[in-house]
Amino acid sequence: MKINFLISFFCLLLFVSCSKKEKKVLTDWDKAAQFVKYHSSSNYLVNKDKVFFSTSKEKKASEWAEYFFSIYSTRNWIYANDEYAEYIREPKIPVGIRLINSTYNEELKGSQLVISADDSKTQIIVEGFVNSNKKVFTENWKFPFKN
Repeated sequence: MKINFLISFFCLLLFVSCSKKEKKVLTDWDKAAQFVKYHSSSNYLVNKDKVFFSTSKEKKASEWAEYFFSIYSTRNWIYANDEYAEYIREPKIPVGIRLINSTYNEELKGSQLVISADDSKTQIIVEGFVNSNKKVFTENWKFPFKN
């Protein structure tokens, strides 16, 4: 009886250890997109940053994209190198990536994450660019509120 239990227990441990998913290593682009996605989530907008609802008439994705760059939203931006960033459990903006509204800015050097919206698909779109307008990253997701 003990041997059957031990064999079963060992098999269970082996199964659990083999079935664990490997954690995906997030790039800085993934982390920047994660920051934007978190700030455009229903949970964040309903529970943490309710100002969007008082400033938006139709709750469109494009209204959120504009709001995201307003002083009401940017005051909540946290960069990975902020002195208190290690105490914050929310996503942070990686050092070296600038968040840009709507279109790539040719005058700025370095990495840019361009945030835009598509109201017809109710989507937020983020595109990562490196110098010379070279797109290296794209992600989009549904904005949680309908037009």
